[in-house]
Amino acid sequence: MKRWLLALALLATPAAAQTPTMHFTSGGNLVNGEYMPGPVGFNLADVNSVSNLNRLPEKVLGLVYVSSSIGCGGDTSAFRAFVDPFRGNEKLWGFYLIDEPYVKGYGGKPPCPPGNLLAETRYIKSIIPTAKTYIKMGNSDGQKAPNYDDYYPGNTGIDVFGVGSYMCRSDFVGHPGMEDGCDWTMVDRYVDAAEKHIPTANLAPTYQAFAGWRTEATGGVFLMPTVAQTQKILDTWHKRLPNPMMEYAYAWSCQEQSTDCLSRDTAMQQVYRDWFANRNITPEPEPEPPYPEGPEKPGDCVPCCK
Repeated sequence: MKRWLLALALLATPAAAQTPTMHFTSGGNLVNGEYMPGPVGFNLADVNSVSNLNRLPEKVLGLVYVSSSIGCGGDTSAFRAFVDPFRGNEKLWGFYLIDEPYVKGYGGKPPCPPGNLLAETRYIKSIIPTAKTYIKMGNSDGQKAPNYDDYYPGNTGIDVFGVGSYMCRSDFVGHPGMEDGCDWTMVDRYVDAAEKHIPTANLAPTYQAFAGWRTEATGGVFLMPTVAQTQKILDTWHKRLPNPMMEYAYAWSCQEQSTDCLSRDTAMQQVYRDWFANRNITPEPEPEPPYPEGPEKPGDCVPCCK
């Protein structure tokens, strides 16, 4: 009897709903009003105005980038003037408050106190409760010993914290374990550092989809991942962050110091297209368990022994 009741209880228990991961890439998303990353499968657009948000196609939402002159300034009149027009817009997913903040400042960036981010998040939630807040975290301690100690949900109120480890670099080529130019242990170091203060559910991976720039003090440059390396990047991140609220491919458009980017690499685009398609497959429901053999099934209850 007990086994049958257990089986019946399992059948009556609904499976936990999993929120779909949003797919984001930055830079040059809208060209002449057309959302360029859409055919690849990206569904979270990089926008900075209500007019651009309203241009997004069906099933694509917007992550609004807050101007660097406003971001991390706190709950100021300028911040409210920027945020308020997005109230009630069904295309809004959230706000990208700041890119790579540092408490003490770094590389010419001014200091970003966590309390300012908390004030901004609280204001956003007070007028748009469903909006997410996101920051791409900065790491000033280098790739060998990343440090993400300064920002976490408790002191910022942030919903999603982007973790970035760009592991394919010219200065890695030929080193033990990095013969292909990529350090495949980097993801574990970065996620381990972030998880000291931030729950895994609040972390979002940042995938390398660019080349160029300089890498720290070594004088190398970032290398554009090959098709095989791109797939390995996605798989490596997936092992640590399998169901993030969003995932970020950096970057769609090439910046001033970039030598390559996702918008130019159709082979890499196909890897992402396949990745998103597989992510969006709804798993088939598990078959119902059979009734236990013997008398312990509906209608065949036996008296309890005393």
